[in-house]
Amino acid sequence: MPNRSWILVPVLLIAGTLTSTSTPAVAAAEVTRPTIAADFSTSAGTFDHAKYLNANEGGYLTHNALNWLPESYPKFKQAGLRMVAITHLLNENFYNIVQGTPPNLTYDFSKLDRVVLPLVEQGMTPYMGVAFTPEALGGADKATGYDNAIPNDNALWGQVVQALVQHYKDLGHTGWYWEVWNEPDLGGFWAGTQPQYNAMYEATATGVKNADPTAKVGGPTTTQGGWWFFDGFTAFLKDKPSVPLDFAAVHSYGPDLTFALVDDVKTRLDAAGRTNVPIFVSEWNITAQMTSGPGAPSDTNQGASYAVRRIGDAMARPALSKIFWFSPKEGLQPSSLFNGDLGLLTVDGHKKAAYNAFELTNRLQSTLLQTSVTGPGTQDGAVGAIVTKDPASGKVVLLAWNDQAAGTKLDLSVSHLPYTRRQNVKVTQYLIDATHGNYYKDYAEGLRGYSVGPTENADPVDTRIVKGASTFARKLTVEPYSVVAFVLERTNASQVAQQPKAKVTRNLAQGRQVAASSAVPWGWSQAALVDGLTHTFTKVDSGAVSHGWSSNGHATADATEWAYVDLLQPARIDRVKLFPRDDKECEGYGFPIDFSLQGSKDAISWKTLATRTNFNDGKPLAVPVSGQTFDVSGSYRYVRVHATKLQTACAGDPTRYFQLAELQVESDR
Repeated sequence: MPNRSWILVPVLLIAGTLTSTSTPAVAAAEVTRPTIAADFSTSAGTFDHAKYLNANEGGYLTHNALNWLPESYPKFKQAGLRMVAITHLLNENFYNIVQGTPPNLTYDFSKLDRVVLPLVEQGMTPYMGVAFTPEALGGADKATGYDNAIPNDNALWGQVVQALVQHYKDLGHTGWYWEVWNEPDLGGFWAGTQPQYNAMYEATATGVKNADPTAKVGGPTTTQGGWWFFDGFTAFLKDKPSVPLDFAAVHSYGPDLTFALVDDVKTRLDAAGRTNVPIFVSEWNITAQMTSGPGAPSDTNQGASYAVRRIGDAMARPALSKIFWFSPKEGLQPSSLFNGDLGLLTVDGHKKAAYNAFELTNRLQSTLLQTSVTGPGTQDGAVGAIVTKDPASGKVVLLAWNDQAAGTKLDLSVSHLPYTRRQNVKVTQYLIDATHGNYYKDYAEGLRGYSVGPTENADPVDTRIVKGASTFARKLTVEPYSVVAFVLERTNASQVAQQPKAKVTRNLAQGRQVAASSAVPWGWSQAALVDGLTHTFTKVDSGAVSHGWSSNGHATADATEWAYVDLLQPARIDRVKLFPRDDKECEGYGFPIDFSLQGSKDAISWKTLATRTNFNDGKPLAVPVSGQTFDVSGSYRYVRVHATKLQTACAGDPTRYFQLAELQVESDR
């Protein structure tokens, strides 16, 4: 990667020092440029990662594929997420927890466990969103999915909530946060009145506390403009002081780049006698609009600079306890890999620029340094910085941003450092801007199929080992909508070690032309076999449903169906991956029982690369996140999956199909 980071003065760095060379007299306009000056010797409190590094996954209908979200948990952890909101818990689209007819209800938590428990295993805490009415209590049926219906029996609703909390308590998980409903001030999510919400909240809180007295329950999760609803809730709380409120939750979106609504929340809580209640902004982002089209601010480096700017604002608000970015992984319109959705990750798991902003924020150390921020753009936080240290090791991390449409010159310094000239110090710089740490650049340039895009990661743009000094100083030209970080740490090394090049594989099939023996038209297509989506979604919030490819149906298993992809030119291939359908209703069905993988240079003469018979004993697959992988070798233009014995497409359906969510042809070269 080219070195663009020490860009910014005529002579950038004296070899063996931490400070820049002096420069000629600057023009008058440069005198007023923003200045960030931190003092290592003066601490200014604690940087609480658990306050800022949280996210809310919301209720994307793509959750219907139960493997889709958990496959990204390792990346959630890498981004530093501490808590992740799993919401719509009683939504019939996703988890189908409640079974039976009132009052004789039973519960099946197996589907929800597949989403919640792997999150715990990765070291993150679920933030549980209790919302949407199951069919048994008057909600929409399982075929229709959630609507805004309210529970028709609050006592029974409380029992359902109690069973849910008790299930996780029995598994050893106590003290979790349980948020009540989602934006009930909007009619699309809550069909009842404000007083009806209060009654439902009380029933929910009772159910939560009956199961786990250490659990935290809160609400009302209103939007930024829903004060009429919030005021009705706090009036209810004032009249009923016995009703628990362990935290108050609201949502905040839009061009207002501050969390000033927290002051309004606190005023209302104090007036209701609920002083010192923690306040959560359980959804926030640059906008609530999720279909702006590719290249919206949330897709690009503008989302990254916005994120750290607003984290800086949250630091200045002690009444604010936690914030949750919406969302860690986007899924509103999965048929479009970029569509202006709000995730840290794209629907197919690539890191957006905002993800890298979280990852750099996670590098900040626990102790804040006293920092002076002055000059143009700093008054409203458009230009700013967070500077931290680890007192024990002397490590310093400086995170700065320019969240405005124009570039700016910036002076950075940290004084009273504990480094002596007899010590070596490693200085590493990271950068997120239009051409660094910005996967949208790769996408816009037409790159497809790479496991990691060339500019996707926020990799170091410069690493140097220099002699220690008491002051670190840099003069930077900071590009529009950018984030820059410096990490200073002692080292015994005398030169920078060469880092091994990360392995990058390419799926040569993505976006290529597909031919097939047959195809059904309803929700399936040949193009979807190579669209980059390795899951089947039976429902989506926006856009067309995109499953994958399905052959026509057959009355018997012994039928031949095939599909092949044209790679455009002969290419060396290393493996083929086949992804079964994994929508929860028919997960693992449709995968062939007898099949072969074949390669060809002309789509006429085929060479067998791998053969499987009686695969998985002809039973539906337990779907692995990585798909079914087959090591192959050779150079081919066409790669075909040729099936001669088919499986049923779903339980109870005797018709036989060949169905795949995705076909990948990978090359390590």
